[in-house]
Amino acid sequence: MESWLHLIPPGKRDWELKGFLHYFEGESPMLGYPSDFKILGDWRNFPLTMSDYCIIAVADCSWKEKIFLHLRDKTSFYTYIAPESVIGKYNTFGDGCIICPGSIITTNVQVGKCVTINIGTQVGHDCKIGDFSSIMPAVDLGGRVTVGKKVFLGTKATVLPRMEIGDGATVGAGSVVIKKVKTSVTVFGNPAKEV
Repeated sequence: MESWLHLIPPGKRDWELKGFLHYFEGESPMLGYPSDFKILGDWRNFPLTMSDYCIIAVADCSWKEKIFLHLRDKTSFYTYIAPESVIGKYNTFGDGCIICPGSIITTNVQVGKCVTINIGTQVGHDCKIGDFSSIMPAVDLGGRVTVGKKVFLGTKATVLPRMEIGDGATVGAGSVVIKKVKTSVTVFGNPAKEV
């Protein structure tokens, strides 16, 4: 996320990246990773204001929702749309979305709040993507697909047109969805089957 935010030149943004808030207990998983920024504190008690902006760059759908619900009355959420993404007409994006470089969002797509659409993902026309969902790199959603809330779509998954994925479902990496996915199940394979 740090690298992607820097794709927006300083003259074209009205914000400055200050650092990270952590959501874990114990030692920071960022120790040893290169970064221009430090961990500022714990999201559960860091003194934020409504004039601050946060991005929830977390893939786990349940954690995204938990953090959002905790912070929604304490701060504002920034929706990041990479300049290198292709965004068609008549699309809507909820607060706190992350649309990564190389993503293609065609037309008339409704994206809920705190949704991550990762690098190289293609979203067909008239799709609906529910709150707190995470779509990993190179996913292909056909037209008129409905993705429920808190859905995780693994890298290179393909969802055929007009399919429906229920709330809380997980689609494994490389899977091909050719029929409706029920609520809170995990599917995997080609064709995707419940596991």
